[in-house]
Amino acid sequence: NSSLTTLSPPFKKRSVDIDADRPSFKESGIRSAVIQFFTVLNGKAIPHKTKVIRESDTENTSKVNLFYDEKEPIAYQVVWYHKKGKYSEDIKVLDTDYLFLMTPTTEDLNE
Repeated sequence: NSSLTTLSPPFKKRSVDIDADRPSFKESGIRSAVIQFFTVLNGKAIPHKTKVIRESDTENTSKVNLFYDEKEPIAYQVVWYHKKGKYSEDIKVLDTDYLFLMTPTTEDLNE
């Protein structure tokens, strides 16, 4: 007989801090890194958010908020843009709320 009904969305929110070693961008010739997050929302796997980090950014840490179905994994992929082309890392499961990006090795960039 309550006149108050509480509604809660059928998904969860997760905040992720993204940090990068900016000095290594310049040393490696990296111009930018694009991080794409993939989630499951309403039972469908979707590309959810994209974050671009540039060598020239003034802030070291960025934050993204991701919405996902409870008990479903969140995945991400980093694509590095080098002065000679791009290098794509494999898609990985996000298992932490802090993501520190390390530039790929010179061997990886020359592939």
